[in-house]
Amino acid sequence: MATLTVYPNAEGDPTPTSVDGVAGQSTVHLSWSEIRAAAGTYASQVAVAASMFIVSSTVENKWYSLSRCIFLFDTSALPDGAIISAATLYLYGISGGKKDDLGISPTYNIYAPLPASNIAIVAGDFDSFSSVPLCDTPITYANWKEGIVQGDAENSFVLNAAGLALISKTGITYLGIREATYDVGGATPSWSSNEECSLTIGTAEATNALWRPKLVITYATSVDVTTDAASSIASATATLNGTLDDEGSGACTCGFDYGTTVAYGTQVQAAGTYNTGQSFLKAIASLLPGTTYHARAYADNGVDAVAYGADVTFTTLGVVYPSQTITRVTSLVHRYHRKQGIYSLELNLGGVTSDFGIPVWSSMFQSAASPTVPPTEEAIEEIVRRLNTGIIKTEGFQIPTLTPESVQPTKPIMYIQTPEDLQSYKVKTAPPPSGPLIELAPKKWWEFWK
Repeated sequence: MATLTVYPNAEGDPTPTSVDGVAGQSTVHLSWSEIRAAAGTYASQVAVAASMFIVSSTVENKWYSLSRCIFLFDTSALPDGAIISAATLYLYGISGGKKDDLGISPTYNIYAPLPASNIAIVAGDFDSFSSVPLCDTPITYANWKEGIVQGDAENSFVLNAAGLALISKTGITYLGIREATYDVGGATPSWSSNEECSLTIGTAEATNALWRPKLVITYATSVDVTTDAASSIASATATLNGTLDDEGSGACTCGFDYGTTVAYGTQVQAAGTYNTGQSFLKAIASLLPGTTYHARAYADNGVDAVAYGADVTFTTLGVVYPSQTITRVTSLVHRYHRKQGIYSLELNLGGVTSDFGIPVWSSMFQSAASPTVPPTEEAIEEIVRRLNTGIIKTEGFQIPTLTPESVQPTKPIMYIQTPEDLQSYKVKTAPPPSGPLIELAPKKWWEFWK
């Protein structure tokens, strides 16, 4: 958790954003209901203290003055994603200002004003106050503290949910103090001629800086991270990518959870620490070929809750393919030249169906750019693996196993014919994959040369 402590600006501050002061009504001989509802007649923001007054008139059951104090705080330093959990307004009681000559035992609470300006208190602000209490524990006259030692004279108002909701993360927070029983509640106080009930509260202009009003906000920040698409995907390796959208309370260590299910099981950390807007990555290895993996990014600043990005998937390259037949061989010819001892296999490959589009691995069946540029050795290996293990379906007949020992004196020669060209390439055997891929439709499959 983090805290932010803010104060109003004092008069004379070259760049004020918020101020404090008092706005009041002072008219001779008004009833209590009239003075509460009347427009303000005076205001002050330059005194070292602000006075909360209820003053009676010399005319029976009439009133002379009523005041309300305003405290504005610039809380724009709060992070945009701050989660505010608590806030306390501290008001310092100036020694000698506490009076209750009327004997009415007032109670004080916090309410929200809506002043005309953030940097000037005017008389019209008097009747801008809400009547919704922003603290659940108002302070009675008996419990109001005053003195010259800060700890002895701080009066704390813990803001309730309504108060917390009014704290601005982008500008000014408006708070003020009113008498709760008579001013807000409307009960008529007991009258006696020309008497007062008052409190004196330190302001931003106080000669002792410790007497200033202050607002202390406790908050947590929310870290936000995005899991980006994996890159550089191979049969056993890949690179995981993420973006730190919001660092919260500070720089984050970032990384990823990954595995073959959403339970993940493996966590890796990217090197270094990251701030808002930065991307991070981590290369991972020892993956299974042809396997779908799940991954999510995480970010942790050690203060806020650990954030996780959404789950993303990627599939490693490899030898596990769809079980459906997608490529058709239209002719298959084995040839053996007795005199030369040369064995060859000729395939005529048909097109890839539209069921799967053009898979990454379908390049092994595509014609070369020109007759002089063959497919990769790996592509040819894949076809031979399937021939050697019967994974290529042969529609009722067996294909002899191809091995260097059974084909002498040269390695097997495979002729791959596409609509564009006909070429021959050397091939070799390898461990078999799993899953059918090619269906054969032989026109003729064995022929001896003489």
